[in-house]
Amino acid sequence: MRWLRVLCALAVTMGFFLSPVWAEELKVATQVDKSEVPAGEPLTFSVTIAGPIRQTPKIQLTSFEGFQVVSTGQSQSLQLRSGEVHSTLILTYTLAPTAPGTHVLGPVKIEYQGKEYQTQPIEVKVVPGAPKKTPEPELEGGVIL
Repeated sequence: MRWLRVLCALAVTMGFFLSPVWAEELKVATQVDKSEVPAGEPLTFSVTIAGPIRQTPKIQLTSFEGFQVVSTGQSQSLQLRSGEVHSTLILTYTLAPTAPGTHVLGPVKIEYQGKEYQTQPIEVKVVPGAPKKTPEPELEGGVIL
């Protein structure tokens, strides 16, 4: 595991020295795993930031009106492309609907090295759904299975 950290640090350092001027812009996108979600079912909202990221960008989320944030996650990958370090940062939000109807998620604003990036808003429809039933335990001879 330690050699992996050393290798990543070496790749980042080489990228900085081999390419002092970054030619590539960031690419920022948002997506949901479904555009229509039944009430009571979770929805996954992801923000992907890709490009020559040297430090964590400033991320400004709008409120998730009609949803409650249940959990968050983050992953990052690094690649060395033609002497440049290319990073992909993915922020994941698991959302639970709090109200039926059509809701708008986003836009997400990203500020990085004096430049501002913004995604398009995403419309999500929350439809009434049958409440999930918990299976009742079966009784056999007075013993719950």
